[in-house]
Amino acid sequence: MAERFDSHFEDYVPGQSSSSLTDELEERIAALEGSAVGLRYGNGIQYGEWIYLLGLILGMILSWSRNTSILLCIGHGLASWIYVIYFAVTR
Repeated sequence: MAERFDSHFEDYVPGQSSSSLTDELEERIAALEGSAVGLRYGNGIQYGEWIYLLGLILGMILSWSRNTSILLCIGHGLASWIYVIYFAVTR
């Protein structure tokens, strides 16, 4: 079992103490967690997402002002810019 566990470490040095191996593992785990957070949350909301969110919010506000219906408000919010353009043309 120990041989199988040790074979997964590229930098394993025979005779190295278990505390230094533990420290190395903790550093590797911290680096992996940091890279996963950076990939998932590091860039924040992109420009295109802001444009979509603006259309979603605007569509919901316009729908509520015209219909005062929560279901239509949600549906028109999901339609986003399509409903905003429709609202501008039909008004």
